[in-house]
Amino acid sequence: MTAATPLRRVELPELPAIDPQADPYADHLLAIVRRTADLASWSDELALAAPVWPDSYHLHPARANVLRTLPIGPEAVVLEIGARAGGLTRWLGEVAAVVDALELDPALAAVAAARTADLDPVQVRVGWIDSVPDEPAYDVIVAVDVLNEIDDHGLTLPAFVERCGALLRPDGLLVMAADNTESVAALLGGRTPRVPVGSGRAATVSPHALVKAASAAGLQSLTLSAFPDHRHAQLLFTHSRLASPGHHLLAELPKFSTPPGPRSLLDDGVQHDKWRSLVADGEAEGHAGAVVLLAAASEPALDDAATFWSVGRAAAQSACNRVRLVDGDPVIIRTRAFPEVPDTGLALRLRPHTESVVQGSSVTHLLMQETSVSRARDVLVAWNDLVGATAVDGSVPWDLIPRNVIVQSDGSMHPIDQEWKLDASDADIVRARGWFWLAQELTGAPTPPAWLPPGTVGSTARALRHLSGAKPDPFWLEEFIDREAAQSALVAPRSPLISHAAQSHKNREDLMALSHSGDNRPTRDDTASTDPESVDTLRSLLAAVSEENEALREKIRVLEIAQRRADLAHRDHTVGLVAESEAVHDRLARAQRESKRHKDRAIKLQKQVTALKSSSTWRIGQLLVRPAAAIRGRARR
Repeated sequence: MTAATPLRRVELPELPAIDPQADPYADHLLAIVRRTADLASWSDELALAAPVWPDSYHLHPARANVLRTLPIGPEAVVLEIGARAGGLTRWLGEVAAVVDALELDPALAAVAAARTADLDPVQVRVGWIDSVPDEPAYDVIVAVDVLNEIDDHGLTLPAFVERCGALLRPDGLLVMAADNTESVAALLGGRTPRVPVGSGRAATVSPHALVKAASAAGLQSLTLSAFPDHRHAQLLFTHSRLASPGHHLLAELPKFSTPPGPRSLLDDGVQHDKWRSLVADGEAEGHAGAVVLLAAASEPALDDAATFWSVGRAAAQSACNRVRLVDGDPVIIRTRAFPEVPDTGLALRLRPHTESVVQGSSVTHLLMQETSVSRARDVLVAWNDLVGATAVDGSVPWDLIPRNVIVQSDGSMHPIDQEWKLDASDADIVRARGWFWLAQELTGAPTPPAWLPPGTVGSTARALRHLSGAKPDPFWLEEFIDREAAQSALVAPRSPLISHAAQSHKNREDLMALSHSGDNRPTRDDTASTDPESVDTLRSLLAAVSEENEALREKIRVLEIAQRRADLAHRDHTVGLVAESEAVHDRLARAQRESKRHKDRAIKLQKQVTALKSSSTWRIGQLLVRPAAAIRGRARR
């Protein structure tokens, strides 16, 4: 579809060639774009090419998450103000009919044009909102991180919103996003990260100020909260709707750090604790990391109470999770985040499905709080049975580990957040994942549970396995690490230059190192509960672990003997080869000597013949032989 928007009839400055001396950073971004084969909004290549904060701000696939949940259809005509290097522009060009993208920085506009060069609907130009003719021509206007530009042009926020409203069609939508002046980080004294564009100075706004500006422009509004921010959003939600089903989603879903973004000077745990405290007190509204304004002539509405994404995953393994209210109860609808990306077709597959939201404590949380070994054993046995019961329809959830299982007040267990699935025959691997990652969480806790004996992650995982009632198997941990390394290599984005085998090898080394790490608590007799049943259980546990360790030591001894035998066989084989080589060498030497002797004799005989032919006797004989031969010839005739 081609549409001649009013802006496309206006003459604006041409996009310049980037001068590497004047604009080294834009030249750097352009080089990344030009050497990337896949420029799609979900590109794994760009995710890997933009590992640092400034690059990820402009290029990372998570940049478009702030828009992905919005109703922007294939017939939409869109105006983007502040395109930067095209992170949002690319996604808009993939979903909308027409995209006019304006960027004040000519060098960044050139990068955005290169990023969207294969998208016919997109036209990137150098300019600002004052370059756009005053006609209501757009279905959607997107203005993200433009507070500094608004100030630079001498505009107030209400004046800018009013100007945008004048450019919207009657049913059009304005989308603005910026850091929140009243965020959790700000309440704790943290600072907003610098934006890698223009002056780079931090610019924030409160939700109240955005709503007030929309109202002054005659528009109705809806504000969305974003965590950890709007640039690499992992969670977008309407506060009142997410809070209504129960506080646990509102308290637990937010993330306070993101893989490609800048790390806050504040500890993530401190921020999350503050947020939970605000939720518990009913004072969390308005304190998200960023605020997204939706403004229109009539009140905007979204079907979803919240949307959250997996970030830092390969595009084929990334999930989009939508929280909706069904008869007042929340459900989570999980789909592939990027259905355009071909399915991997491998054993580990994303698992689209719908699940109810349940409240309670996770198995991990219960075990953290437990003081009795025997009661901890009961929880682990119940979880172990749940894994077997969940292996139906030919598959089993890959992530059915204790932290993803909720225990309700009646003791029933319910899986949550099950994004992937494996063949049902892999249930033992799922159990092994649970033991290993639970061991890592328990031993790494600031205060490990009292019933847990000190040890490494590996030894603790073996103890948890025994408590779960599994049959003895001294080799399960090594087998699990091999499988986990291979499966994990399918989840994260991987450069085309790195093979799956190479990534699996690196993952295996990391897991082996983790299995040998552990807590530093001293071994003490009073570590466990004094409950007699718990003491007996702990003794049985320690005995079982010791038995398994002895089996491992025996395996090592058998392997060492086999290795010594192999070394001896190799040595004998080498000695035999050397002896045979020496015999062949001797035969060759003898043959060479015999050949030389015959050659010397032939030379000697040749010299004798030559001497004989040169003698007078030979010459006289020749004179007598020739006439006699001629006479005999005539006589025969």
